[in-house]
Order: sequence, then structure tokens, then C-alpha cells
Amino acid sequence: TLFSAYGQFYNQIDDYEIDKAAGLKNTVVLLGKTGTSILMYSSAIGALLCMAAAIASGVFPAWLGTVALITAFAAGLFVWETDMRGNAAEGSAAIQKPGLLVANMIVLMWVAAEVGLFATLG
Repeated sequence: TLFSAYGQFYNQIDDYEIDKAAGLKNTVVLLGKTGTSILMYSSAIGALLCMAAAIASGVFPAWLGTVALITAFAAGLFVWETDMRGNAAEGSAAIQKPGLLVANMIVLMWVAAEVGLFATLG
């Protein structure tokens, strides 16, 4: 949910001028770009801290770290020039696509292991 909040705040910052001109009262219009940026990065940091706590407490198996590292390395081999909206990727936007790739690969491998897919391969 916190990663989703990051994405929502990111999109609102990008639409600030249009939303303000339209009279919308969303987060970025009420708090401004700076306040919303603080919330955006706080959401991302909070999500990473929750993920670290889940790994440390054994909710996720440790071997998923290997999946994350391999996928992150593979994603790092490519240049990500645009964010998810097709805009030029600057700052945290440059990690949106590879971040989603890593997260989805982790979930895919975790679900595959939980349903016993890897047990049938051996």
C-alpha cells in the first residue's frame, strides 16, 4: 500500500498545474509540491522498512533476496529513460520500471514456491 501511495503522490505532483487550474482539492494542491514530495518519499521509505521487517521476521523466505538481487542486477543493465507515464525519468522516476520488475519477480517466485511449483521440478 505504501508503494502504491508513492505512485499516487508521484502522479499528483506531475499533474499539479492541471489539477490546480481545474479546481481539484487533492493532496498536491492542498500541501503543495514540496509537502507532497515529502509524503511521496516517506511512503517509499516506509514501504522498504516494512519489507525489511517482514524479511527479518521470517514472513518472506530469505532466498527471495537472491531473486531480488539477480533481478535488480538484470534490470540495471538497461537504461530506463521514461517513467510509467512515458515522461522523462528523473530522480526517483528512473527506478519505477525496474522497481516494479523486481517487485513482480519476487512475488511471482514467492507464489510459485508456495503453490509447490518448484517442488515438482526436482
